[in-house]
Amino acid sequence: VYKRQVVSTQSTGEALAVDSPDEARAIEAKLEADGKVSFDLKDGGDAIELLRAHVKFVEATRVIKGETVRPSVVEPAFGIGRIMYCIFEHTFRQRPVENETEKRNFLALPALVAPIKCSVLPLITSNAAQLK
Repeated sequence: VYKRQVVSTQSTGEALAVDSPDEARAIEAKLEADGKVSFDLKDGGDAIELLRAHVKFVEATRVIKGETVRPSVVEPAFGIGRIMYCIFEHTFRQRPVENETEKRNFLALPALVAPIKCSVLPLITSNAAQLK
């Protein structure tokens, strides 16, 4: 064997690979008719010639049992609603107001959750609204 006739195993495997059962059936039919099949290598080497004695085609169905499948994506079972509920529950506060029996409710959000300082305050109290 000369050095120029030696081909790599990878290019031979790529040349012999078939993508569909129809391609395999076509190769088998050509082997039955001519007794040989030649494949061109992608790396520019000489063609490979296979004889009928070198190849055997078998169509089989395999049942695989007990195969463990690990998901490649972990999807949490909770949505944004539950996260927001937890934030609201942990930051809810009440403070008493002078001269009133009720308490003021507010959220004490940390700066990481609410980086802009803002407050929403009523312009008039309920007593002032009743006087008008």
